[in-house]
Amino acid sequence: MYLSFCPFFYSFIWRYGNILFGIIVALLKGMKYFTPITYLFIFIVFISAEGAWAASQFISISDGSNQLLQRTAQLREKAGAFPLLLNEKLNHVADAHCQDMVNRLYFSNTDPDGRDTRLRAIAAGYSLQLPSDQPMTDLNAGLIFEGISGLVLDFPLNPSDALEYIWNDLLKQQPPFADSRFLEVGAVFGVTQLELNGVRLYVYLASLIMARPSIESPYIFQCGHVNKNWANPYYSPIEFMTSPASNMPINKSHDQTLLAITDKNGAYCFSAPRFSSIRYDACNQSFLKTYPVDDTLVFEIDISVECH
Repeated sequence: MYLSFCPFFYSFIWRYGNILFGIIVALLKGMKYFTPITYLFIFIVFISAEGAWAASQFISISDGSNQLLQRTAQLREKAGAFPLLLNEKLNHVADAHCQDMVNRLYFSNTDPDGRDTRLRAIAAGYSLQLPSDQPMTDLNAGLIFEGISGLVLDFPLNPSDALEYIWNDLLKQQPPFADSRFLEVGAVFGVTQLELNGVRLYVYLASLIMARPSIESPYIFQCGHVNKNWANPYYSPIEFMTSPASNMPINKSHDQTLLAITDKNGAYCFSAPRFSSIRYDACNQSFLKTYPVDDTLVFEIDISVECH
């Protein structure tokens, strides 16, 4: 009897350990929403057999995802860091991670296959190098950070209220909002309904990813500040924070494609293909920038033109 029970016990712990941990953490995070059914939920999970969960689909909520991006941008501005650029591959990594957590019932930056955020981003085609290729402190390998948060309830919640809770929880994880080494961002917020033995649960999830691609990226970044010189009517990055040119569009000259808009600090970033030249407009002047093979990933541009 003892020998026949042990394999079952260890198999149960191996199969459901991450699930139970993730669910309990998510529930504890939503303490103010605790109801008796949440305790029942934990009890049922411990005694449920495999297959008790019905398949579910994670549905992203665009307004909530945009709110995550806007709040991140506001904190970057406040910290004086370069604006982050939205990256669709990072968006995909965030969305796929939330869906995977729903499908396989875990709550962690590392999935049950042992893939952390870096490995999942590489698999999605984002330019990062493995830790074995470069020391993690080497910027050439690229940087990545992912904050995740979840809320499990037995009743639907207004998405804005769920987002408020999730945002406050993400802040506790201390994302690197003030770090200008991070250049791109992806974010998703959404909800799913789970059925457990007839009990319906509402799970709100969010993933916020900030990253800097490796030096092997097919594009590089043009970052800088536009500020007014205190002694003359010219704008220059040297007169940092003197009189920033906020909300100034930077466009491609030949087709007026919008490349960037300066924030309230006069800061901007845009990406450009490697081994190419881009002509763009700033302060009603035209600039040509060539990106050579050995160019750095991030640099400031020389803008010293009259800007009204």
